[in-house]
Amino acid sequence: MNTLKLNPISYDIKHCYLNGLATITYWAAKEFILIFAHTWYFEYNIPDGDILGDRIETIDIEKTERILKEYYGITIKHVDKVKFNNLTKTIFENLEKGLPTGIVIDPFYCPWIPVYKTDHGDHFIIIVGAEPEKEIFYCVDSFFSKKTEEISFEDLSGGYLSHKTINLQKDARKEFIVKELLAEILTNTLDKQSHCSNSFDGMRKFACELVNIKDLTIEKGDSRSFDSVPLILHLTFIVNNRLNFIKFLQYLYSLDKSIQMDDYIDQFNQLSIKWEANRQLLLKAFFLPDATKLLAAISKTINEISFTEQDLAESFLQALN
Repeated sequence: MNTLKLNPISYDIKHCYLNGLATITYWAAKEFILIFAHTWYFEYNIPDGDILGDRIETIDIEKTERILKEYYGITIKHVDKVKFNNLTKTIFENLEKGLPTGIVIDPFYCPWIPVYKTDHGDHFIIIVGAEPEKEIFYCVDSFFSKKTEEISFEDLSGGYLSHKTINLQKDARKEFIVKELLAEILTNTLDKQSHCSNSFDGMRKFACELVNIKDLTIEKGDSRSFDSVPLILHLTFIVNNRLNFIKFLQYLYSLDKSIQMDDYIDQFNQLSIKWEANRQLLLKAFFLPDATKLLAAISKTINEISFTEQDLAESFLQALN
């Protein structure tokens, strides 16, 4: 059975699913910058989790997958967990068609990941080949590795949580008008969400909840490292998302230099610095016997950032129109 040649794309993305989408998109379309189109995003209270860190979403995955389908002809379908025999059948059928299969997996079962057999979570890998007689799959994990890795049937069975089928529509690549696409994306940040009036209102509600945390150890839960604490992890994503959105803006500018981007790119750089400062302070808060004052200061800063970002979105959209 042939192994598909997917080159792991990391590009400082620092998000396992976006890393995977970049790898798939580059394999299918030889570019991937459009995956950053919806990284300027914040949704709060989805789902209504037990801890604050579980009530945040920082990337609009649905719209990201939709843009890949619309402009690259890449259709990604999520499939809830099935029996392992059914999963292997799907993987083999996809490989026969020359298609990879995305797997959402517990990294506890991935031998090349530092937390192998020590810590649990959700991770994304791409199955690109198999040797059934050896009970081995070959996979790409561009978040942790720059080469094709091996995973046993036993480990995949133990860690498998869900999967994604990937289909390609030939000659489906669609050209886009830069200003229209950018206006659509900016409008998306200002659109009403199910629990908040928009992304920025979500930030403000998050800030209000943050100041009310009485015990940060609840937020840490069973995480062995602070980097994997959901609250810290999402702030890390926010910092990286601002930097990734800059890459998206720079790509659009390379296509249409009539749009003045410099001021906006500079502002996004400054925002990423402010979010990183908040991430560092929040990390410090976990080590304080009483973090009340520090959490209040972080909350105030995030509230201020939310208005800065909203003003940025509105002024950028107005300039385009």
